Amino acid sequence: MLFIGVIGEWGPLGYLAFAAVYTGLELLSVPTVPLAMAAGAAFGPGPGTAVTALSGVAAATAGGSMGWRLQCPCRYLLGGVQGVCTE
Repeated sequence: MLFIGVIGEWGPLGYLAFAAVYTGLELLSVPTVPLAMAAGAAFGPGPGTAVTALSGVAAATAGGSMGWRLQCPCRYLLGGVQGVCTE
């Protein structure tokens, strides 16, 4: 709860810090329901919902991009080896 208390006092930087932590933990598949409740406790229901929703969209976008890039790593790491990666 120390982190929640501190970010509530940071003002706009607190929103960005919480969003970064939320996005990173969601990418690591950590359950985010407790984080969403913490956002409501730290920022209030409206701003907490907004931060949680935008962070969730950012995590989904980043996860989708990573999945797309890693679907065939040799395409990007080895320059597309013939016969190994097929479209």
